[in-house]
Amino acid sequence: NDRWQSLDVTTRFGMPAKAVSLLMEALLVRGTRIGGRRRKRRSLDRIRFCQVGPSGVECFLTFLGIHPEVIPRVICLDSNWLENRGCEFLAEMLRRTNVKGKTIPFPVEEIHLRNEGMERRGLQLLVTALAERRTPLETLVLEHNCGIGGSKGMMVIADAFQHNPDAIPSNLCLSGNRMGPRGLGSLGRVLAQRKFPLEELRLENNCLCDESVKEFADAFRERPANVPKRLILDGNRFEEEGFLRLLGLIAKRDCPLETLDMNYIIMDNDRDDGNNNNNNNDDNAN
Repeated sequence: NDRWQSLDVTTRFGMPAKAVSLLMEALLVRGTRIGGRRRKRRSLDRIRFCQVGPSGVECFLTFLGIHPEVIPRVICLDSNWLENRGCEFLAEMLRRTNVKGKTIPFPVEEIHLRNEGMERRGLQLLVTALAERRTPLETLVLEHNCGIGGSKGMMVIADAFQHNPDAIPSNLCLSGNRMGPRGLGSLGRVLAQRKFPLEELRLENNCLCDESVKEFADAFRERPANVPKRLILDGNRFEEEGFLRLLGLIAKRDCPLETLDMNYIIMDNDRDDGNNNNNNNDDNAN
């Protein structure tokens, strides 16, 4: 049906590669001939495979590499435990659809990878392929991938884009990865080298401490015009010094920040006030 705009497949026990192959082959005939009149083939806007398993994801990515005309605008691969091998297939698909002189009618614009348990080797394969693309992604979501957390995971991302920072997707989500201060500082220094700032950077629930926020703010000290337009820091924990360092950065005249979300930020002062209130209540009770 040419009116379909998205395909969402969610299973509980995985999906055989053969079933994925048959499903993708059905998309090849989509819009090729209706009422005796040949029409231009169109790809779906969004395809989401959730919990279909590594073999199903590998079959899906291989098919896209062979038939780039059915590549959707948005690819969502959530909770498939995409290990190094799966990331290798994804990187290969991105490279095969980025061949010089090869025109892709509808190149992928967004990739969502949530709860994948991705390892650093897989992350390196993915971001290296993205850094080589002539047309950057609009959105990359790497949310709750504990295997890429910490400073080393973020430094892998920073190193991959160091020589081509403009290839970093305009909307970057790295939430729930427990990144460290050094990694966030390295990422900030690469972002500061872009020609244009990111549209959005999401860093929720990363256990960002005072040192992390200061490292990030210091990375933009010389180029505040490259601070992301929308910065999401919900659910982190840093102290007053880091908070003031961040405010000093966004207060600069050429800082393009439009939105700063800091809901559920826990500071030491808040914790102390809570303890004092509890002590007062105990005294009153006595």
